Amino acid sequence: CVLCEVPFRLPALQITPHNRLSLARQGRVDPTSFEGRYRIVTRDTVSADAILDTGMKAWLAQLEPLPRIELSQRWVLFHTGLLPADDIPEFVTSVFMFVIRIPDDALVRFGGTL
Repeated sequence: CVLCEVPFRLPALQITPHNRLSLARQGRVDPTSFEGRYRIVTRDTVSADAILDTGMKAWLAQLEPLPRIELSQRWVLFHTGLLPADDIPEFVTSVFMFVIRIPDDALVRFGGTL
């Protein structure tokens, strides 16, 4: 797990890899696309759409292994299963890359900048 504090307030949002049930509910989608790899759990769909623009979705779709991402208030949490020691620096970097990829419009909405 990697926990990162950010200088703005984020909505409660979970971006998680599909399980078999959620994938079945999703229907037929490209398994390499964002929609085919992740499901979104939030009460605030407008904020989720602001964070998950086309560029962010494309970037998240290419991550391996698929992280589970949780946002809440001033925190971003990435977690995944056990990683080989050589993969840990790249995983930590992906948290930073996620934060800097949050669109400027969303940052303004959440009262902050980077």
